[in-house]
Amino acid sequence: MDEQKFIYFIENSSIEYYNKGNNGIILLAILNENIVSPYSYKTMNKYNKPVNKIALKLVFITNEKEADPIILSDDFDFDQKTEEEFIKEVNSQVDIYLQSVTYLEPICPQIFYSNIYKNKFLLECIIKKTKKKELNSILLDYEKNIDKFGLIIMEFIDNKGLYYYKNYNSYSMYKNMGRYLILRLALETGYTHSDFHTANILIETNYSFYFHEINGKPLLIDFTWAEKIPEDKMKLIKEYCDKKKYKDALLVIANIPRTDSINLNEYEDFNWITKDISYKISDNNIIDQFFSRRKFTIKKMTEFLDTKNKSEIENNYPQIPISDEIKDIIYKGLKI
Repeated sequence: MDEQKFIYFIENSSIEYYNKGNNGIILLAILNENIVSPYSYKTMNKYNKPVNKIALKLVFITNEKEADPIILSDDFDFDQKTEEEFIKEVNSQVDIYLQSVTYLEPICPQIFYSNIYKNKFLLECIIKKTKKKELNSILLDYEKNIDKFGLIIMEFIDNKGLYYYKNYNSYSMYKNMGRYLILRLALETGYTHSDFHTANILIETNYSFYFHEINGKPLLIDFTWAEKIPEDKMKLIKEYCDKKKYKDALLVIANIPRTDSINLNEYEDFNWITKDISYKISDNNIIDQFFSRRKFTIKKMTEFLDTKNKSEIENNYPQIPISDEIKDIIYKGLKI
């Protein structure tokens, strides 16, 4: 059923290039007009509205651990993943989504479908749907260089990464939103993202439903390196957050070893979460305000939806926290 929905979407859409990362190509599929989408949103501002744009992540799959990168051109080179690594990425994101969607503001985009393919028929269908010759050529080179590929289908999030706002007056506030989200990820799901450079933290700047009376909503993408936090580290993080010592909690997270042995604190792209935060001035207090405002927003939204459910016969919104019955219809990931 999940694959049928995806094929239906692809057959009735146009496809264009969106982005690339170290691990794959991101394509954007846009549903044709007057076609009913098989997917719907589960976020507060769009609940049950149709999803008309989806992101397709294509990943090289190999049987070899630490295989050499695939080089298609000067601008297109990609690391390869084993099946186990691909499945781990998918299931980590699905697990994080399911644990954090309870109040309709998940930490990451929703995955609708994923799979590993040895047959290139589906990839050929995707190539045929692309309109630009340049993209078509890249995908044809992609097809020639692979024996099998991984495919992740998820909701498309059209927001800028944190890096984009570096020269904006609001950059400091958006950084603290990112820090808040990394802490929220740990506290709600027990995961560390482990790849929290500023392109992987998206900010929806005009969103007003997340933090009471503050515009902005942070979101995490790309869970290639996500890991469960060890129990002793998790205990420390909780203790520091209870005492509102958020810098100490973030330092614990930043120092959790990554599976490729990279020390994140040695790289500027990663050490932004701890290097310029101070107890004495605003950053720590702002993070604390975000926790308070998020808690207040949840309370107000719960009251609002409860009132609507009692007063309206037809209401598109569920009661929150959402039930297991609703979570049961959400994609559950790949079997190992």
